[in-house]
This record gives sequence, C-alpha cells and structure tokens, in this order.
Amino acid sequence: MNEEIENFVEAEEEDRALFHLPVIWILILIFFGFLLLRLINLTVIKMPQYRLISEGNRLRTRFVPPPRGLIEDRFGATLVKNTPTFSLVLYPAELPFNKEERRAVLEKTKQDFGLPPEKLEPYFSFGKNLPQEVVLAENIDPEKYLFWKTSLTNDTAVDLVSSPRRSYETTGGLAHILGYLGKAGEEDLKKDPSISLASWLGKTGLEGKYDDWLKGQSGRSQMEVDAKGRAVRALAEVPPEPGKNLILNLDFRLQKIIFNALSEGMEKAQSKAATAVALDPRDGGVLALVSLPTFDNNLFFERENEALKKLLKDEREPLVNRVTSGLYPSGSTIKPLIAAAALEEGVISENTNFYAPAEIKVGDFVFPDWKEHGTVDVKKAISQSSNVFFYAVAGGYDRIRGLGINRLADYFQKFGLGKITGIDIGNEKEGLVPTPEWKKRVKKENWFLGDTYHLGIGQGDLLITPLQLANALTAIANGGELLKPEVLRRVEDNEGKVIWEIQKEVLRENFIQKKNIEVVREGMRETVLSGSARQLADLKIEVAGKTGTAQFPGSDKTHAWFAGFAPYNDPKMLLLVMVEGGGEGHSTAVPIFKKIIEEYLAVENSWLLSP
Repeated sequence: MNEEIENFVEAEEEDRALFHLPVIWILILIFFGFLLLRLINLTVIKMPQYRLISEGNRLRTRFVPPPRGLIEDRFGATLVKNTPTFSLVLYPAELPFNKEERRAVLEKTKQDFGLPPEKLEPYFSFGKNLPQEVVLAENIDPEKYLFWKTSLTNDTAVDLVSSPRRSYETTGGLAHILGYLGKAGEEDLKKDPSISLASWLGKTGLEGKYDDWLKGQSGRSQMEVDAKGRAVRALAEVPPEPGKNLILNLDFRLQKIIFNALSEGMEKAQSKAATAVALDPRDGGVLALVSLPTFDNNLFFERENEALKKLLKDEREPLVNRVTSGLYPSGSTIKPLIAAAALEEGVISENTNFYAPAEIKVGDFVFPDWKEHGTVDVKKAISQSSNVFFYAVAGGYDRIRGLGINRLADYFQKFGLGKITGIDIGNEKEGLVPTPEWKKRVKKENWFLGDTYHLGIGQGDLLITPLQLANALTAIANGGELLKPEVLRRVEDNEGKVIWEIQKEVLRENFIQKKNIEVVREGMRETVLSGSARQLADLKIEVAGKTGTAQFPGSDKTHAWFAGFAPYNDPKMLLLVMVEGGGEGHSTAVPIFKKIIEEYLAVENSWLLSP
C-alpha cells in the first residue's frame, strides 16, 4: 500500500515538473524578446536621435551678424555708416558641463577682463533656459581688442567678436529722421530665431521703419569641439548677407542750412522749440525735416551713459519729433485751404468783394481783426490776412452765407487735417478738427457761431502738426494733389542695384478745381509781392506763401508760422517754418525762411534750380 502511494506521489511530481517546464521556457523567450525589442529600439528607431545628440555635443553652431545697410541722401552723402568695434561675448551653452571646469573658465574670464562678479554669476550653474549669447563688454575699440585677444584661450565659450556700431551724422539735426537702434526683446526672438538678446534692431525713424531692409540676413559658422568645449576645427560657414542701403529724398545740404537758420532764429526769438519741413510738391518727397531741440542718437549705444540719462529726463523733450507729433493751432497759415473750400462750394467767387472792418459784432460778442482792411476780394484777403473776411467765409456774415462748420470740417479733412499723413518715419499724431459732435461729447457744450469763426482763422480747438499743414499746402502748390510724404527714395544693394523704388502716392485729388486752386495760388503770391511777407519779394526766385500768428492757451505769446513754395510757376519745394512762442509770423518765421532760400540758392546744383 505504501509503495503504491509513493509511486503515485512520484508520478504527480513528474507531471508537475513537466507542466512547469513550458512556463519557464515561455518566460525565457519573453525576456529575450524584450531584450531584442529594446536593442532594435536603440539601434534602429532611436539611433538618428542619439546621433543628433552626439553631433550636438561635438558641433557648435553660431549665428554671424550681418553688416547693417547704410543710409545716404539723394546725392550720395553718407548719413549713417558702420564703425568697427568688438564685443566680448559669452556663449553659455558652450561652457563645460562639468561644474569645476565651468567655474574655472568663468573665473579666468572674470580676472582676465576685469569683469564684475554679477556679470558671470548667473552662469556658474548649468541651466536649461540660458540665453544663446551674453554680451559681457561692448564697443571695444581695435587697440583694446588686440590687447584682450591675447588673454583668450582655446575655450570657445568666450570670444571677441566683430560687432560694428552705427555711426550717425551729428550735424544737421537728423536724429528724428534716422531714428536709433535698441536691443532685441523676447518678442523679436520669436519672429527671428537667428537673432539673440544681444542683437541690435531698429526702433524708431528710418532705422525702425525699414529694419527688415537694413538688418540683412545672419550667417552661420559651425565648428567641431572636444569634450571640454574646446575648438578642434572649423567645419562649415555660411557668410552673412549684408543689409540693403537706403537712398533718401533728403538733400543733406538743405537740411544743414535749415538746421542752422532755424537754430539761429529760435535763439533770437528766445524760443525753446521750432520746426521746419521741406517737401517736393511734385512727388511728396521729404527734402528736409528739422525738429528743435534735437538729440544725438549715437548716445543709445552706450549702456552706462550719463548723457543719455540726462537726455531722457530733459524737460524740453528733445526726443519728440515736433514736425510729426507736435500739435498746434495753425493761425492764419490755414486761410488758403479755407479760401479754396469756399471757392469750390460757391460761397464766394474770384470777384466777390467784401468790406472788412476792424471788427465785427455778433450779439454781445466782438470778433476783432488786426486792422481795418476796407474792401477786399479773396486774393487780397489772403495777402493781407484779413480775419473778418475769413470769419464771414467760415461762418457767414453780411452778404456771405459762409461754409458752416460741417463743410469747413469736411474740407479740412479732405486736405488731410485730423489724420496722419502716413510719412515713413512714423510717430505721427492725428491732431484735431473740432466739430459740434466732438464738443458735445468732450466738453459737454453746444457749438456756437463763434466756434466756427475761430476755426476760420486757425484758432479755437483746432490742432494740427506742422507736417499736416505743410502737406495740405503742398496740394495748393501743385494744383490739387494731396500726396503721401516719403523720406525714402529707393533701396539699393551693395553694388548699387535698385531693389525697390518708392512711387508717388496720391492720397486725394480732384476735390478742388484747378481754376479755384489758381486763385488761391495768386493770393499767396500777392502775400509776397505786397502783403505780410513782402520782405521776400527781392529773392532771386519767385515765391508764394502765407504767414500765420497763432495764439495758444496758457500764454500771452504766439506761435510764428510761415509756409511758402518756389519757384512760383513750377514749384519744386514747399518749406514751412514754425517757431513756438516766437511772436509774429512776418517778423520771426519769414526772415528764417528767407535766409534758408538765399543760402540754398547759392548751393551748387540747388534743388530749387533743378530742371
């Protein structure tokens, strides 16, 4: 019996062993299958990825900044160029991964170049969000570069690199036109991955507007490095593509003449600010633009600069371009626009005669003129600057029904007032053409006839920029085309090939008949021959224009205006001059205008004498 039991147990154990044997083999097969799949994954599927990682550890790629394009005037005078300088640059990603080796490189850099500890402290520890490059020192002149170059080792993480600095022409008050550069920000990096936080980009003026043309395309250099980040050999290089050059409508000779005459006139009038702008009535080209006080845009390249700090705190606000963003009442300089509107609407004709006393009364209100003019027509009203005539033309009086505020405001807007001109240096303000709706909304007051009268002589709540007024009067000079002002003339590559050329852009035309424009032009010519600007009558070239003297709130002073165009029969330039708080237009602005024209006529190949 016991023997049978033992045999049964042995049989059971044999069956159990036979049962477990396949399970063991299955587990062994699964294990080796897993190893095989893992091997395939590493050697086949992920091999390209690991190869890239390996290459990334072995290769270092840097972007090479391109030389920025030059800026020249229409005759080839260089206004902006690049001056050779160097920067000491740290490439954090190229520092050794080993903590001790990393610290050794940074400590040596700090000692060799006399850098403050805080400059390098953020890079002692390895991090994921380190910048591509860090400028440790910049604007290093060539002499210092040669001395520092000897301190560099074969460590690629720290290098002296060429970083040409913009050099702006400092004479002639060009800063508001040219603008300046600033360091790239995080948003800039998202748009262009080839730049870094150390890159300089255009921020204002032409530098900002045409930054895409000027900055060029970055190149790339690739080198092989060893495990410690030391350069072994250069592998490949893609040279940078230089920026394109800007050729402007500007005549730098005229710009300097205007700057000097305006500065002298401003000082004589004991004024704190003044503006002038010259436009070509044929195509809208900006021949010159001066806003005083001005500034030196070269200061923006210095990180620690007391002069720059002083500039930013200057209460005179020299950074403000008063030509494009200064807002002023126009005074009588706007009367030619009102005359054109009244002729076009049939409110008056060329032959309308009107007796202009020294003042008119409406109810209890008195609206004065600067003198009694007697009987005047529209030409004499322009040349003598009769306020009473333009009160009547604007709001109605006696036999003249007047334009009324709605038509008056409509024509101001047709001439481009109350909106930006679109000039390509930007930074414009729209100004204000007041209307009954505006007054009710903003001042909570009704519109009165007196408001229309004041608007008719360029006073009241009207606010315009000097550029707006100059551009509007250019439409009178050229026979009725309102043009977009353009500083840029064309874009060229380094070999002088034209890449892009600005075309004349007409903003509005045919809104005033040429016969009515001609009547206004004749009135502006009479201003010079026998009116408020007759001191210009002896110029060697025929000029037409209009003076203006504008009162402004909070002061008993007045802004002095004058705008004129020449030659009268074939206008090539409209020049507007305005001196803040400078007194009378005829006694302050007109002499400045005359000095500019006289000096510019003496220049060889003067634009005024061009065919």
